Amino acid sequence: MKNITLSILLIFLLTTTIQAQPGQDWAMTYDAGRAEGFWDIYATEDGSYVMCGSSGNSWLGQGSPLIVKIDASGDVIWLEVYEDAGARLRSIIEADNNDLVACGKRNGRVTVMRTDEDGEIDWWRDYVDGEGRAIIELKDGNFLLAGESNRRCYLLMLNGEGNVIWQDQNVIEDGRGRLTCIRETDGGAVIGGWGRHNAFFNLTHPWLIKIELQDGDVTWERHYNPGGASNTCFALDSSPDGGFAFSGWARGMSLIKVENDGDQEWIRNYRGAAHESYGLVALDRGGYYLVGRIVVNGAPTQSLVRTQPNGNERWRRTFTWQDRGGFVRGRNEFYSVIVGHDNSIYAAGSQRVDSTGQDGIVVKLEPEIIGPVIAYHSPEDTLLSVLPGDTVQFIVRAVNQWGLEMDYEWLMDSVAVEDGNDTTITVIFEELGEYEVECRVSDDDWTSVIRWQIETTELYIDFYQPDSLQLPIRRGTNVDFSVSVRVLNELEIEYSWLLNDEEIGQEDSVNINFEQGREITVEAIASSGDLSDRVIWQVELQDFIVDWLPQQLELSVVVDTSFEFEVFPFDPEDDSLQFLWTLNGDSISDNSWAFVDFDSAGIYQLTAHVSDTTESDSLMWEVTVRPNAVDIHDISQIPTVPTLYAASPNPFNSQTTVRYYLPTASQIRLELFDINGRLVDELVNQYHIAGRYEVIASGSELVSGVYFVRMLTQDDAAVRKLVLMR
Repeated sequence: MKNITLSILLIFLLTTTIQAQPGQDWAMTYDAGRAEGFWDIYATEDGSYVMCGSSGNSWLGQGSPLIVKIDASGDVIWLEVYEDAGARLRSIIEADNNDLVACGKRNGRVTVMRTDEDGEIDWWRDYVDGEGRAIIELKDGNFLLAGESNRRCYLLMLNGEGNVIWQDQNVIEDGRGRLTCIRETDGGAVIGGWGRHNAFFNLTHPWLIKIELQDGDVTWERHYNPGGASNTCFALDSSPDGGFAFSGWARGMSLIKVENDGDQEWIRNYRGAAHESYGLVALDRGGYYLVGRIVVNGAPTQSLVRTQPNGNERWRRTFTWQDRGGFVRGRNEFYSVIVGHDNSIYAAGSQRVDSTGQDGIVVKLEPEIIGPVIAYHSPEDTLLSVLPGDTVQFIVRAVNQWGLEMDYEWLMDSVAVEDGNDTTITVIFEELGEYEVECRVSDDDWTSVIRWQIETTELYIDFYQPDSLQLPIRRGTNVDFSVSVRVLNELEIEYSWLLNDEEIGQEDSVNINFEQGREITVEAIASSGDLSDRVIWQVELQDFIVDWLPQQLELSVVVDTSFEFEVFPFDPEDDSLQFLWTLNGDSISDNSWAFVDFDSAGIYQLTAHVSDTTESDSLMWEVTVRPNAVDIHDISQIPTVPTLYAASPNPFNSQTTVRYYLPTASQIRLELFDINGRLVDELVNQYHIAGRYEVIASGSELVSGVYFVRMLTQDDAAVRKLVLMR
């Protein structure tokens, strides 16, 4: 990658604004060592931005293609200058597989380059004499290029490998001119450009054509006259209200709105000294941004115009570097403008930085506040339940960035409320049923809407605690839940509380201690006969460890008892997981599990530590080891938990007897593992009633060595060591 110098520009406003404008977030220039300029900017799928242009003087055949990728803060991710004199890139897009495809001119010929997302060239091909001005990827994965060849309009269809599907160097009859912009549309593509309408005076007019994608045949062709002697079309975009808009210049910036068939709807001209437009973007929220240049006190500088949806100018802004020395005509311009991932506006072009050179420039404007903003509304909850006869007051307060007067329109079930142009209305809900109350706040162009959905019912929960239905908490937290109910005619209320669909209470409140799991549902139901209402909380335990074995964290065992302990993190497949087990502070394992043989009496603290690159968690068992084994024939010492006794004989030669005790009925599994943790035999896997049991473990098909027998019940696990000796 090439080295690059970034400069943060102090750009200020020269023109007088008559309405509020979005603030400037940042402005930066990008210097790769020669004269740089950006012709296009594109928002990539990963949240970044790429610009293409040239480094060096491409007008004199000395430039090299330039692509720069930046993040949303303007910092360079990578920069590539592709060493090939006499070349420049005019248009860049991101393909469906995140490759970059750019077109332009190399050694006097139309050129197209495809790179991976890091800027490494996949292929770079030249075609006919001329220059590519715009390229798009079509829905079928092919690419359509528009430009000029031998001063005539030129179209080129390519596949993903850069092979020609078809090309046309005579798109329009008597089509001396160039094509500069493309948008795919239903049944083909709409392409803009301009051509000569008076060869003697070399005067031009803008045009649009629609073509069929299969062979490039022209469906319709339209010519326009924005009102200047020589008119152009540089940029084209689909309009959110249908049709298309394109911009250029005609005695200043011009904007033309057309219908889907190309018929003209309106033309707007934005006057200014040598005011020229090169870039255009239509906004989903209404209106357009046009960028280009304007001459201020004899020096050209970047210019931006913001319009209303009908094309009328809302405001304009002119930028310049604080050091205005050394401005050169035609080199302080914006060539492209886009809407960023966060609805900010990004404009790219070139900026003269001294008397000898220029840099590429990108300016980011903060997102606009469009139309009225509802700053306050009451009731705050837009989903309401009320009893028959209840009265509700609805209040709306709105602000407008542009300082325009606003109208308030209230509707009840889509019917306007008489004399409702106020910020407050009061409604009495008499009958059972569902209602909608709506307030529309409008200025000259936009409308903001707030709606309430109201249900009139005989029973509903009007208060619940906690008041947030999304609860992030830590393991071991106790939470008090409660509800209160409004009911008609003092009906008798019954309550039901569910924890992960299991009933846990029948009062109006419940206390829950959250120990295990990650995502837990708590549901409160209030009912009376056929009437009911409910509240559901989603509880998320923020701990990293979500499950463990044994479930009991306080254990009591006898000497020479072995246990298997295991923890289960939230994402067990995470490659960055690290485990550490400590027994009374000493490290004993770095796996997700640990075998512990308690060979002496005492109190032990076993702790599992789990971490990844961002989180960590720990869990501790306290194990009390009794000094004497329990005599299984002494009824007075019958254990209260599932117990796995030492096998006898042990060590053994051919077979040994494994005994175990269940204090309650349970499903039980008894498994035999070798020293490497591989399962070699399943001794028991069935449901037992409470009692003492024994099973024979055979070593006839096993080799000498150490083995482990593990007992698993519904709530416990235990392990004993066996030694087979031949």
